[in-house]
Amino acid sequence: MTFAEDVGLRPVHSNPARKIKLYRERSRERFLSEAEISKAAEAISTVERDGKIGPHAAAGLRLALFTGARSGEITAAKWEHVDRARRIIRLPDSKTNEPRTIHLSDAAMEVLAAVPRVGPYIVAGAKPNESLKNLGRCWTVARKRAGLTAALYCGGSLGIFPSIAAVYRALACLITRSTHAERQAGHLFQI
Repeated sequence: MTFAEDVGLRPVHSNPARKIKLYRERSRERFLSEAEISKAAEAISTVERDGKIGPHAAAGLRLALFTGARSGEITAAKWEHVDRARRIIRLPDSKTNEPRTIHLSDAAMEVLAAVPRVGPYIVAGAKPNESLKNLGRCWTVARKRAGLTAALYCGGSLGIFPSIAAVYRALACLITRSTHAERQAGHLFQI
């Protein structure tokens, strides 16, 4: 309605919902337990082995698990963005419309070494020269296999990938006890 007002399709101040007060959502913080992290990692392997997700989707989920990167960042990453010597993926654009560096752990480097190269994207899609379109669906399959519930999602939303970023941040915070995990994930740590 506001858009329609902005472009002249409706009279100004004619939106009937403009005076509705939205409830403020309270931030919640929840760390996944080691058992939940373990279940998620095992579920990715199981659903890949069962043929429910392909090797590129599984690699994408593992990269998300090991780096805390967002789904869109994982699927947008190209082989040309990988700097193995510096152990980074340098994305020219991200959700924040700025270049973003994803640091690669030993485990993430192993994922990159094992994933088959078919086209320019690390997480290849079904069509040549395209990335996988819906990594979130693959996460849903793995999450359900692991028995992890939607209650693990961030900020009360039913978004899919915040829970994987939360896994990374939880692990990194436990290991480093620093705010580097928040910077690596590209946003504040709130679950």
